[in-house]
Amino acid sequence: VQLEKGSTATDFEYVDYGRQLQMCQRYYTRFNCGTAYGRVLSVAVGNSSTLIRPIVQLPVRMRAAASSVDYGGALSWYDGTASGSISSVSIDSANDTVIGLNCPTSGATGKQYYMVNDFAANTAYVGINAEL
Repeated sequence: VQLEKGSTATDFEYVDYGRQLQMCQRYYTRFNCGTAYGRVLSVAVGNSSTLIRPIVQLPVRMRAAASSVDYGGALSWYDGTASGSISSVSIDSANDTVIGLNCPTSGATGKQYYMVNDFAANTAYVGINAEL
């Protein structure tokens, strides 16, 4: 269905799926971790024993800097040997192409690199929002 202003109809505008998805991702994009330990959301650096900071490259340029983040499932960190759960996700810094996140945890080490992924439940996700 295409709504038109006025009494004269114009040709139907067809937008392919890939282009439509990109236009939607300008407002919201969601990263699903997929399978347990299989998909890495991001690489992170330990800020302290209680905070790691992942940086996420966004798939398309958003309409503005991200204004909020939502998450669900069981996010975790893994350093190649040990792992731990992430208790929440918030924005540290953001622009329209990259977002830095704060992920409170326990058992981390400052200046250590981590992978942020699913904690065996196959349900973890992080959503980045730049709504109007």
